[in-house]
Amino acid sequence: MFEILMWTGFGALMVGGTAFAIVWGRKEWRESCQRWRVVSTRLGASFDRGPHSDRPMYGDKFADEAHVVRNDRHVYLGIRSYMRDDMRDTYTYVDVPFDESLKLGLTIGDLGRSFIGRRGSDDQYGLLPELQYVDACALDRRQLEALLTDDVRRRLDHAGYVTFVTDDKVRLEGSQYAKADDVRVWIDEAVALHDAVWAAWQTLPRSETAEMLAPTWRKVADRHKLTFGRHGLHMTRDLGRGATLWVEAALGWSAFNRVRWATVVEVRFESPLDQPTLGSAARDAIARRVEDVFVSPHGIGGRIGDLVTSHKLLGELVTAVTEAGQAVLEANTGPRDGAYR
Repeated sequence: MFEILMWTGFGALMVGGTAFAIVWGRKEWRESCQRWRVVSTRLGASFDRGPHSDRPMYGDKFADEAHVVRNDRHVYLGIRSYMRDDMRDTYTYVDVPFDESLKLGLTIGDLGRSFIGRRGSDDQYGLLPELQYVDACALDRRQLEALLTDDVRRRLDHAGYVTFVTDDKVRLEGSQYAKADDVRVWIDEAVALHDAVWAAWQTLPRSETAEMLAPTWRKVADRHKLTFGRHGLHMTRDLGRGATLWVEAALGWSAFNRVRWATVVEVRFESPLDQPTLGSAARDAIARRVEDVFVSPHGIGGRIGDLVTSHKLLGELVTAVTEAGQAVLEANTGPRDGAYR
């Protein structure tokens, strides 16, 4: 009987302790969100959505994200919370997204807080010996070495917050209890690091991937009047009426952080369309050549989960997507007098 009572009491204690932890956690999170609104207001930040507000985010709890512009850069501020090693980690973040993906397979960050150790090969590491806890990797060591200029290295050396740089953004992370004056400094540092990385990226040599694609892409570019973008990993053509044809070698990460390239061809709309609808014939023309067809207010197109080295396949896809994009645009805005560009 004593043992039964003992285990019953122990079970009740565990249930009570768990319930208390849940209630306390919710209370603490509400207080953190309230505190964050006060900090954001003191920074002069807005809670209106910015142009990068739809970017992917990792975590299971987010406070309302604030948005501020510094030196013509869009900066996003907030606190987020997620489970890590059976512990809840909550912190303040400052994000400064790049205007376009760097497509380097880039990770610069604290070795203890990032996935850096599972990307790339061993010869990509050890390029930041002066920084005790920070390392960097990318797909092309030659490009990575060129990216890590003296200005970039200097801005990675810091105290009081954690720095990450990826293909998509610069992020600083610090205490969830950070005061407005602290976050104001982080904003300035994040923008400065963003600008240093962006400036270095402008001058990088072309990657091995771009060189490999060049023969195929040049043939398609000549036939379809496409213009190469920086570093040779995307091509564009202005179709007029606020529509742009976009051909891109898109870089992402699959399971276990392995590199995954894809070829994306789409028509992007400068002004979102209300109800874009892709006809069955146009959809079939794209679907025959791709793995994924997508339609959104911002554009229509197709995606192939690999790099396309056949100029015939790529050219056919460009034609199909261009015609479909023009049809969708006309269905939403009316027919056009004369030919497209």
